[in-house]
Amino acid sequence: MIPYGVAFFNLHKHARSPRFVSNQHDIANCMRSVIRDGFANGSREEVIVEKLVNSVKKINSFPIQLSSEFIHGHRSMVKYDFGGLEPQCELGDMFIISVLTYNRKRIFQRISFIQNKMALKSRLTTKECSPKWKIDHTQLYLLKHFPPMEGTSGLFKNCKIVLANTSRCLGSYGLLHAPDQMVFASAPLVSDLLFGNKIITSKQFSDITARMNMYCCSSVHESTWPLFFSHIHPMDFMELTHMIHNFWRSHGYPWYPMPNSFVMNNHLSCDILDFVKNWTLLNIGEPTYFGETVVNPELDTIGNAMLRRVGMSDLFELPHDDNMNNNYNFENGGFGIIAMVHDVTE
Repeated sequence: MIPYGVAFFNLHKHARSPRFVSNQHDIANCMRSVIRDGFANGSREEVIVEKLVNSVKKINSFPIQLSSEFIHGHRSMVKYDFGGLEPQCELGDMFIISVLTYNRKRIFQRISFIQNKMALKSRLTTKECSPKWKIDHTQLYLLKHFPPMEGTSGLFKNCKIVLANTSRCLGSYGLLHAPDQMVFASAPLVSDLLFGNKIITSKQFSDITARMNMYCCSSVHESTWPLFFSHIHPMDFMELTHMIHNFWRSHGYPWYPMPNSFVMNNHLSCDILDFVKNWTLLNIGEPTYFGETVVNPELDTIGNAMLRRVGMSDLFELPHDDNMNNNYNFENGGFGIIAMVHDVTE
């Protein structure tokens, strides 16, 4: 049996260790450099995304291991029913997977489908104009609601898929802007801010965090713990309850939306470093696995296929399914995969 109390206590310690914090800054600086060079050179969006995906390949230092691959090819397009219409759009151009492990066993896993967008060009200087992005409402509806869909090209070609989005964090945006930053925002948050418009600005995001300054950080979270408690063995529940009590007495409650919160649902990270912090602390995406239980089967299968694709299956035990990779057309490409394994073994 996995000692969940020990595992999450170790994650809590990692969040505050100098080595782990240095790792987070290294990853953020690497990604920031790619974005800076991309804007300086006038690169296309897809070029920046590819370099962004490939930039983290060699950043590996305990307790986290990273692996990534950008697969060239057709974009991963899908169609879905919308009142008799069948709009078609891209599912995303970058898939982020996070796994928490203990003694080579999965404890927690989640995935997010990210659509990257470059800021609209402006004649004004950065100081004079807040970055703006144009959002396609057909794709926004898909990333917010995930209706039953069918792949028309790319990864899910000829596949009929239905994806549960209980966290409301499965679909998201990476909003790139000069000189070297990215705003990460969930699709439901983008939808709420747009309110029927097609343009969203960075000021709208900063206004949110300004109103929520009690968080002392530029991130917006929701709790995932009701999900966890419904998928955990009674004895483990008692252990977690005891752990929470001890944490509260010694450190404050670690799952309140504070800068070092972990295993939350992150809806907004206003810069690249906050995104990396939330990603490495398992705050990004839809949960697919927890407590020796697959909580989102279709997504867990997709995530596991991607983990195998980027060579992460050597680090921990994944379900054995010979047909797992045959269901998806990886060679059709048109997207990037970034996988992170955070090991909390003592």
